[in-house]
Amino acid sequence: MNSRVLQGSTKYFNKPVIISYLVIFLLALITLIVYLLLTEQYPIILTLLAIPAAVLIVTQPRWALYQYVLCFFVMVAIDREIPIFLADISALVVIAAAALDLLMSDKLPQRFPRLFLNFVFLVTAVSIAAVFGYDPVVSLRPLARITFLTVTFLSLYRLAAKVDVEHLVRFFFWVCVFHSVIVVVPFIASAGKVRSFGLAGTGRYDDLAMLTLPMGLALFIWSKVGRGAKYLLGSLLVFSSLVATQSRASLIFAAFGAAVALILSFARAHRMEPTQGSAEETPISAASPLPVKRRITILCLTAISLTAVAIILIPEVFGGISSRFESALALTPTDTFQRRLELWRSALMAFSHHPILGVGPGSFRTFSQIFPSLHMHPLNLYIRGLSAHNLFLHYLAESGIVGASALIALFINQFRISRRIWRRKLRVDQTGYALALYVAGLMFLVTTLLEAGWIWGQFGFPFVFFAALIVRYQQQPDL
Repeated sequence: MNSRVLQGSTKYFNKPVIISYLVIFLLALITLIVYLLLTEQYPIILTLLAIPAAVLIVTQPRWALYQYVLCFFVMVAIDREIPIFLADISALVVIAAAALDLLMSDKLPQRFPRLFLNFVFLVTAVSIAAVFGYDPVVSLRPLARITFLTVTFLSLYRLAAKVDVEHLVRFFFWVCVFHSVIVVVPFIASAGKVRSFGLAGTGRYDDLAMLTLPMGLALFIWSKVGRGAKYLLGSLLVFSSLVATQSRASLIFAAFGAAVALILSFARAHRMEPTQGSAEETPISAASPLPVKRRITILCLTAISLTAVAIILIPEVFGGISSRFESALALTPTDTFQRRLELWRSALMAFSHHPILGVGPGSFRTFSQIFPSLHMHPLNLYIRGLSAHNLFLHYLAESGIVGASALIALFINQFRISRRIWRRKLRVDQTGYALALYVAGLMFLVTTLLEAGWIWGQFGFPFVFFAALIVRYQQQPDL
């Protein structure tokens, strides 16, 4: 009987009619796009083209993660008044893909992933600080941002189960390498006179490259024999792009992360060397040990040689960055570093007056209205409406000890998980990825305490991406 029903249904399926309707629809769509092009309605055109692409991406977890990483490196404002950027839309696509995957699954998750309670603790702390702040209305935006990042983290964690974590680490690295070329070309063309940040925009690409450089070195040191050269070349390109940004803090932190990667690799390679005992006595078994120490030596010599050659042959390229470091050491009043000091001083002043719950989330930008005496300071005109330029100090000022403790607990726990991955017994082919995630976790923690803002605006999306990868990689049974 079922076969008869199917035969009857196919009888009424008129294929030429369906094709005709599809052709008419496509012609109408093309006509509409041509009309919009003539009338210069570009936002509507992008929307028409983006809707079917988004629907297709939502059904493919791998593509959803790919587009999420690609949007790290493109700063496009959809609406600056709200504000909404391309990265926000990208995160919505990831959330939709995870929601669709959850609905299509035959079983619900048994428990929340690690770090989820830290995000909940952070949202709760910010909410309490908002209630007792000077202006609870302005607290809605930072509270919504943290909540959105929490949902994005859960979505990334779920989708990461569909794609190999190691593959995602490689994908992030090569996307940054490709973008580093876009950054370096204008810098060289201007003979070092123009600070270049590519499509990611000022103050964003340098933080991404800062993370990528030590990760690339980890992949180079622990890659299979014959595959390390591409990671070394990619790392050199990323380093060149960091020079092109002329970002002092990012260069210092990248050098710190690279040094940590080299030291940890050297220590592990030393433990992997054959001893007089049996092979079972070595902490990590390896059928074919890699030339790790030789690669570290090659890396150091290459970096020193290329830097020296570049300084000798094209000294003008390094003139801009050297002058920026000199001005930072001199602490000239017109320099941006001096303004940062004033921002940090203001944040500490707010914390001293309201140590428990701060002045309220979102209130730092209107700080001079809370403390009118700041109008008397000569640099107040330049820092008005800015953040504290330090995530930890910013949270101390806006949410006090309660909010800052929740923030630091989140970054400490993600670092502890990445450290636990590195300290486990690993196969040789896993060591580079474990080290890359470990150094990333360390960089997130250190830079949060000193300068970066991994919860603010678009900077939160790379953090929740790597936090999800760290949690997912730690749960793999073969580690």
